[in-house]
Amino acid sequence: MPDLMILEKLVSSPSKDYIRQLCNDVFRENPKISENLIENLGISEEEARQLAAALGDLIHQVVFNNVFQPEAMIQLFPAELNANLKKLLAKTLLEFQPNWQRIASVRQASLPRLLDFEWQVNVGTASSSTARMSVPSCLLNLQIEQENGVHNEMVEMSKETLDTMLDSLSKIRQQLNSVAGTSKAS
Repeated sequence: MPDLMILEKLVSSPSKDYIRQLCNDVFRENPKISENLIENLGISEEEARQLAAALGDLIHQVVFNNVFQPEAMIQLFPAELNANLKKLLAKTLLEFQPNWQRIASVRQASLPRLLDFEWQVNVGTASSSTARMSVPSCLLNLQIEQENGVHNEMVEMSKETLDTMLDSLSKIRQQLNSVAGTSKAS
């Protein structure tokens, strides 16, 4: 764990907004952080690396340990750290925490999530086979969020396939209700 006393170097920051932007850059892993710190704070490359690591560790604690109270956040800092700097960092971390938690959850590897869907009934009016004409089908447009963005997937189902899917979804709902301890009739 990095020594958080290196944060004392932030006392010579050009402005409060600089510290706010620095916190965001550290969270987003901006590759130019060290250059920025060296230029704006007049510190060595090693100090810049240590400062970025300490700030990153602090941000990690706040984001992943759900530190929501300013009093609890102040406790994360060394007692000797400048009181005004502690308050500014705590205020900044609390301000950005909800957004950072949302971004962190999206960054984690996970299964695709269904965001939305639209459906329509389609009746074929032209086909090379007379048997397929006037056969209704369901067109389902799924909006899916994956690690690399949001995608739309179009699925076409026959009435039989739709019936099978609805039966399966009904069974899933029953199992989820029994696991959750609710026995809602559907």
